[in-house]
Amino acid sequence: MRIHYLQHVPFEDLANIEAWAKGKDHSVSKTELFKGEGCANQAFEYDGRVIGLQFHLESTVEGVNKLIRNCGDSLSLTKYVQIPREILSQHNNFLEIERVMNKLLNCIEGI
Repeated sequence: MRIHYLQHVPFEDLANIEAWAKGKDHSVSKTELFKGEGCANQAFEYDGRVIGLQFHLESTVEGVNKLIRNCGDSLSLTKYVQIPREILSQHNNFLEIERVMNKLLNCIEGI
């Protein structure tokens, strides 16, 4: 058996599952597609069929506005969290994530 997992933070592992898998001579692996300073593992691909994303390519200006209106007060202003004004002022970012999302979906469609 082959077990593949998605690690969200560097200290996260499979814990007891990994010991069980290795005890049964099952292989354990992970795949990283993108790393960022704020989150070491941003995107993953597995076996050419599964993609895991730690970010939201479906975001639009309208959707982020709704999010900020409904739960913007729960944003914790830390190193990797922008204030709403900064988020909404970066229009090119919304255009770029739409471009990346379309490219990703077109690739998936071609599988």
